[in-house]
Amino acid sequence: MFHRRRATMAAFLLPAIAVYALFILYPLFKGVYLSFTDSVGGPISHFVGMDEYTAMADDPAVSAALWHTVLYAVVVVVVQNGLGLLFASMLFRRPRVRKALNVVLLTPARAAGGASAASNGRCWPPR
Repeated sequence: MFHRRRATMAAFLLPAIAVYALFILYPLFKGVYLSFTDSVGGPISHFVGMDEYTAMADDPAVSAALWHTVLYAVVVVVVQNGLGLLFASMLFRRPRVRKALNVVLLTPARAAGGASAASNGRCWPPR
């Protein structure tokens, strides 16, 4: 009984593992392999090892781009969380502000469904 259960579990898991390997693992490992070659997209490439990475580490444009990316990520996370907490605090504490912010912040989200339905009705009229 136990072996039959394991075979059933394996039969259900095998397609999922195959799809995962095909669409996630293969491109991942292929990308890592290609990063160690001088490939520019063609079928012919030569293994160069860490030469590309050492050249990238010495390039000031790469370090500047990395610094800008980190700075942007930190600023966006801090600002978005700060604004979110500020709006949540205003919605929670003040009833008058809660009503105004409810209208300002939630009306676009509520109207999106109606606008989508209306535009869809114009594109696909009933027969």
